[in-house]
Amino acid sequence: MVHPGHGELETVVSLGLSPEYLERFGRVPVGVGACGLAVERLGPVVIEDIESDPVAQPWLEAARLGGYRACFSLPLLARGEELLGAVALFFAEPHRPTPRQIQLAEQYIVRASDAIDNARRHRRACESDRRKQEILTTLAHELRNPIAAIRDWVQLLDADHASDSGSDSGLAREVIARQAGVMARLVDDLLDAARTSLGSITIRKVPVELGALADRAAADLRPLIEARGQQLEVTLPGRPVRIDADPTRLGQVLANLLTNASKFTDPGGRIDLIVSSDDADGLAVLRVRDTGIGLAPEALAEVFEPFVRILPARDRGGLGIGLSLVRSLIELHGGTVTAKSPGPGRGSEFAILLPISRQSSADPSEAA
Repeated sequence: MVHPGHGELETVVSLGLSPEYLERFGRVPVGVGACGLAVERLGPVVIEDIESDPVAQPWLEAARLGGYRACFSLPLLARGEELLGAVALFFAEPHRPTPRQIQLAEQYIVRASDAIDNARRHRRACESDRRKQEILTTLAHELRNPIAAIRDWVQLLDADHASDSGSDSGLAREVIARQAGVMARLVDDLLDAARTSLGSITIRKVPVELGALADRAAADLRPLIEARGQQLEVTLPGRPVRIDADPTRLGQVLANLLTNASKFTDPGGRIDLIVSSDDADGLAVLRVRDTGIGLAPEALAEVFEPFVRILPARDRGGLGIGLSLVRSLIELHGGTVTAKSPGPGRGSEFAILLPISRQSSADPSEAA
């Protein structure tokens, strides 16, 4: 391959050449050696016998170390005729390439140049995606400040006008506070999604009792769920289920799943949060089950993909990143999350499997 900015060729793929050869002659200037000449001439180079060909006399040492007497090289060009490098074939004895060998080399060059071009396109696409994620991260950070200011001032206004909570101005403050809270949650999800995509999100594991954490998450979301006319039931096991997890991030996962369940369940529906354990497999199990709109089979295949929305945004709201974030956070914990549904209109269930803490399954004397 042409080494950008150095006027050199660098060997990136080889077969049959020793490490000693590659260490000494793995990089050569353009115009030197069969590959260097092919690049310089932009055409084929055939050396039938390096020992007797005057053009090849400067390469005698390299050829003897490499164990070849003849070589054949062609320039490697991209689709747009951009020079990428060269391909060379070496022969142990004096040799003139047959038409079949030339044809095979040309076919290989076409495939190699296509593969390199595709790899470059993929790299550019990844770089573009990385820049977009960085922009989203910056945007989320910038939005946090005005939202925080709005919420702070609403709290101050509430403190100064506590007596007129039922008035028009009091209702206006309630609406502003509620919508600012919604915006804050969306911005937090957007920021976490961008961090996850960039690989910069971190978790801090500590011993956690899963039942207590689930109970707290349900208590936090119960007012929202009951305000929508829905019923929330929490089922906990008869004994503690201990895991090693980041309680803040795991609480965020449960809040996402419970909020999602409420969003896609009509008034009068039911939401269940169930904690259990599978001791045989050493797994803690969290289930969020609802009687909501359900999921079609084709939706189950992509429900955890980022920015996928089962319904148009105007119907239920959201950015389509909550479940993607749930999967990323659970995978960072070494767990898995799955979704299932009997079909549209028949509810859905999201199940999280997490490793049980080794400490909790150890012999009591060892734990002590």
